Amino acid sequence: MWCSRRRFGRALGVLPALFLIAAAGCGFRPIYASGPEGEQGGSGPLPFGQIAAEEPKDRRGYLFVSAFESLIGQPESPRYWLRYTIAVTRRAREDRLDDRFARGVLFGRLTYSLHDGRDGPERTAGVVTAETAFSLGPNPLASATAEADSEARLMRLLAEGLVARLHLLALRAR
Repeated sequence: MWCSRRRFGRALGVLPALFLIAAAGCGFRPIYASGPEGEQGGSGPLPFGQIAAEEPKDRRGYLFVSAFESLIGQPESPRYWLRYTIAVTRRAREDRLDDRFARGVLFGRLTYSLHDGRDGPERTAGVVTAETAFSLGPNPLASATAEADSEARLMRLLAEGLVARLHLLALRAR
């Protein structure tokens, strides 16, 4: 049989390699790759290894900064300074899953500004929003743990949204 599963499987295995070769040929470069100068994020206008965030003031800030630094790396010699405020609203949804369980939702809003140096002029500013949900059950400990996990996921989503915005800013400036 000319179209056996074995041949079809081999053909599918070759497709990702062909895609990578084609992408490399058209000038594709990963956004997190090191640039020619060895900087993380390439040689664009915002070298991501040089952005320092404000010191966290609470648990939410700590979760956000640790997620942010895990995405872009810890700065060795920061050139840019990130100021941020985080607002979180908690709401219980009215629809219940059954007689005992309901859903809670956390809405997060990150307001940020990126500055040249600690006291330098503002380069960009904006707002990132995200939301996560968690289960509210009859056990208060389980509900508190689910809410804490939801808050950690929310801070990660806000950090990812901010990094995506900064990448777009860097790509537009090229």
